Amino acid sequence: MEPQVRTEARDGLDPALIRKVKLGLIALGVIGVAVLVYFIVRDFQQVEVGKRWDEFTRIQDRYALTVQSQDPLFEGGPDTLYFQRRADLITELEAFLPRAESGDDALGPQVHWLIAKLAADQVVSQKDELDVQKRAVLWEKARTHMQAIVDRYPDFQTNWTMFAPTSHTSLTRAFLATIASNVKWEKKYLPRPKDPAADPVVVVRTERGDLRMRLYREDAKAITDLFLERAARGDYDGTAFYAKNDRKRGGAPLDVSARAGHPATRDAKPFDREGAQAFAKEEYADLLPAETRYLVPADRGVVLAWHDPATIYDGPQAFVVVQQRSPLLDYDYSPIGKLVDEASLATLDRIFAGDTWRDDVTSAMPPDGERDVADFLQVPVKIVKVLVYEGGTLVPAEAPAPTKATVEADEATLDGLKPDAYVTEPPVRPAPPPPAPPEEAPDAPEPSDDVEQPEAPGNDEAPGDEPGAEDDG
Repeated sequence: MEPQVRTEARDGLDPALIRKVKLGLIALGVIGVAVLVYFIVRDFQQVEVGKRWDEFTRIQDRYALTVQSQDPLFEGGPDTLYFQRRADLITELEAFLPRAESGDDALGPQVHWLIAKLAADQVVSQKDELDVQKRAVLWEKARTHMQAIVDRYPDFQTNWTMFAPTSHTSLTRAFLATIASNVKWEKKYLPRPKDPAADPVVVVRTERGDLRMRLYREDAKAITDLFLERAARGDYDGTAFYAKNDRKRGGAPLDVSARAGHPATRDAKPFDREGAQAFAKEEYADLLPAETRYLVPADRGVVLAWHDPATIYDGPQAFVVVQQRSPLLDYDYSPIGKLVDEASLATLDRIFAGDTWRDDVTSAMPPDGERDVADFLQVPVKIVKVLVYEGGTLVPAEAPAPTKATVEADEATLDGLKPDAYVTEPPVRPAPPPPAPPEEAPDAPEPSDDVEQPEAPGNDEAPGDEPGAEDDG
């Protein structure tokens, strides 16, 4: 058996060792390249993440929604500008969301959280939007984004409960529970349009036409009974529509209504600005709010019991007819009825078209007086009489007031009533008196013969020349 002979390279190195060294160097190079690629990719990803966060910040800054503007309960409520900005911001964030969720577990849930918060703010701030379905769209948007945080981002801050008591729920789940509770409550209790009872029918006969209304007797029995009693007795006969509100914000109606029935308005005269001070103050009411205050929104044609803003109580001494949807009146004034036909709405529009003293530029009043009568009509619209019909037949007054107007033969039944029988043309503003002529200046007194008059200088002497003055030339 021949002994194995170990072959060596000419330089004395083992070829196997050389191969191992080469493989090691190759592996080391691969690892180095991998590490380099890793750091390059990581840096690139970090740059991309930074870009996405910067874009997220720019999106928010672009809409300039301050903390106050995002709060739906700040004083005065959010105006239309902020409401539209918030809606546009939600739309842009939803378009940005796929980029926010690509490769970053922190930005994605942050965008979900902001969209959910904005959607909830948006629906809560919609005090004038009482449509359950429209509000449900925003609630569902908020719910969807909060649920995405629960399902896909368990480590996001709003899900943390590790240091909380066992009974404590996470912020996301509490938010979801609040949304569900609000949706359930709104479906059951949110005010919505409602038809009044078929009987009785009240006809308010004015100088601009008739207003026919039916009443919410089931939901506002105490106040409608008092209104009917006063109407049949004649308490409103001879009074007037004397004021209107036309308050808006950003073009959106807040309170657009006309007010009538104050007893002092029986003496109202056209273009009598100072005389309007007599009914500038309302009397307090004494009835608890009717249920309709929380059931029926202040929509066009709805009739409300007026009360002094300083009290919450109802009292139909004066009443308000809503000319446009007026969310500012919701929950503050109790609906007692509603106009029943287009002819009545047309009459309301004619009444509402009158100018107020706020529109007058021909005279000025002290600031206090200006505030008192600014919303009063320059030409109060007289209520000739108010008639109550039950089953189509006129309800007689049990104890007519001295102010009760005479009932004509055709007014005995609702069907026999001649529509708009008392319409008159509104008076024309009287021309202002002509300005008084300027007073003539008194004649100068004749000079007395006893007083010596100074001698006038001759025509050849310049004024100021002294006799004997030498010529320098």
